[in-house]
Amino acid sequence: MKIRKLLLVGMVFVVLMSAPLTMAWGANSPVKNELYSEVASTLAGRPAEVWCYDPNTWEKFFSGLDGFAVVSNGFIGLRPLVCSRLAGLVDGNRPWIGTGIFDTEATAYASAVDALAHEAMHVGGIVSESVTECVSGQLVEQTARLLGIEKEYAHQLEGWNWRYVYPARPALYRSRDCPGRWFSGRRVKFED
Repeated sequence: MKIRKLLLVGMVFVVLMSAPLTMAWGANSPVKNELYSEVASTLAGRPAEVWCYDPNTWEKFFSGLDGFAVVSNGFIGLRPLVCSRLAGLVDGNRPWIGTGIFDTEATAYASAVDALAHEAMHVGGIVSESVTECVSGQLVEQTARLLGIEKEYAHQLEGWNWRYVYPARPALYRSRDCPGRWFSGRRVKFED
């Protein structure tokens, strides 16, 4: 499994560095999302570009991942389902939060917001998956607010993420020191 991930990261690096993005993927080029890029740049503290992939390309090259980041150039690739869930939130979709772990729609939306924050933290320089996930989990509310989601719902998403999404992550993405040891310290003030 580690070898597969290393090969995948190597392949992504070679493709991204060897040709312009639109040329590398041809007709199925990923699409840059300006809002997600702005949010990721704010969170990372440096320029980032977020690109949403089509399902066929994603499954062919990145199956099993919600996203990836290339730290050297601030490139973030997101799974199509993550992008569509983020778009749903931006467009006003608010799945009800509160029915428990079997509320898969709320879990999926919280996970999508966390995925954007997670990859932004990699662009910001955090390498460790467990530290990145710990910090990104603390930024779900802020990420949702930057996407334009109202304060109360953004707060609910972060709570849902901590209660149901984070504990279900693979061990590589969790730490017993979280959230206490690694606080992000990255905050944006909102006018409420």
